[in-house]
Formats: sequence, C-alpha cells, structure tokens
Amino acid sequence: MNLFSSVDAEVLAPLTSGWFLEHAWLIPVVPAIAFALIILFGKRMPFKGSELGVLSMLASLVLSAGAGYQWIQRVNSATEEQFVDPVIKSWTWWQNAGFEFGIGQHIDGLSILVLFVVAFISTLVQIYSLEYLRGDRRYTHFFAALTLFSGGMLAMVLADNMMLLLLGWEIMGLCSFMLIGHWWEEDVNSKAALKAFFTVRVGDVGL
Repeated sequence: MNLFSSVDAEVLAPLTSGWFLEHAWLIPVVPAIAFALIILFGKRMPFKGSELGVLSMLASLVLSAGAGYQWIQRVNSATEEQFVDPVIKSWTWWQNAGFEFGIGQHIDGLSILVLFVVAFISTLVQIYSLEYLRGDRRYTHFFAALTLFSGGMLAMVLADNMMLLLLGWEIMGLCSFMLIGHWWEEDVNSKAALKAFFTVRVGDVGL
C-alpha cells in the first residue's frame, strides 16, 4: 500500500519551472522598452540608438536560452506517465462591464523553440544592419522599427489569449510596413510597403 502511495505521489508531484520560465514575459518586454528609449534618446546616443536595439535582442536571446534550458530540465524531471504542463502566467490589465483584457504568457515546448529562433535571427539581423544602414539619414528610425518588430513577434509567440496575439500581429504588420518602405522615396519600395500592409490586413480576417 505504501509503495503505491509513493509512486502516486511521485507521478503527481508538481514540476519545477525556474526563474527564466516564470519571467519569460521579459523576452518581448525588453525590446519594447528599447524601442521607447531609441525613439526618445536614440539620436543623441553615440551609435544613434542601434546599440540599444542590439543589446535588447541579445538580452532576449539570453532569456530565451535560459528558458529553454529550464524547460528541458522540467521535461527531464517528469516521469513517463506525467504530462508536462505549460507554464502559464496571466494578469488582468483592464476590466470594465464584464469585459476583461489580460496579459500573460503561455510557455510550452513549441513556444520555447520559436522564441529562441526568433531571438537568434533578430539578433543577427540587428548586427547585420549596423553596417548595412550606416550613414542612412533615418538610421535611428530603422532600428526603432526593427526592435519593435522583434518585440511584437516575441509577444505573439508568448501570447496566452487572442487579444494579445492580435496585438503582437498588428505590431508586426505596422513595423513591416515601415521597414519595407524605409526608403519610401523610391516608388518600388513604397508600392512594396503598401502591398505588405494590405496582405497583413487580409491576414487579420483569418485571425
């Protein structure tokens, strides 16, 4: 009898998460804060705000890697019969007349993988853009849009509800419009930006 009880206790024992998993919401928040700082102070900084963009994505990459490591530990600590629950955290941001808008995170194996891939590629793009856009008159604005785009994508991956998912999607759509049309003086770029904008609007219908 005691043997079966100990086995049941082992199977039902809660899995540990860790600091990185519990605070995965910081992964999109860091680029969002960097975006605001680039807009406010970017032009007065030594590298026109690009350093904030690169550092924010490096921070998100480290946070993603830490969350990935702790997720692997979480999976390895589970028994064969135990289901590995996602790490979900949610807070009510606004509530009125029965309508509630919450913000939070939903972390599972797939989202961990996508978070790391997005953070890694975004970091590479930021580093590549340092030289590619050097001397551009809208250098600061480009890095602001690029950083916010990455933050929106990361928020979309972490979203624990439809409203937050849609918010991340709309941020990505707006930033892609600004990035594609960065050199809007050239007709081909402005047309491509409009095409991307309307394509995203079609995607809105699906959401």
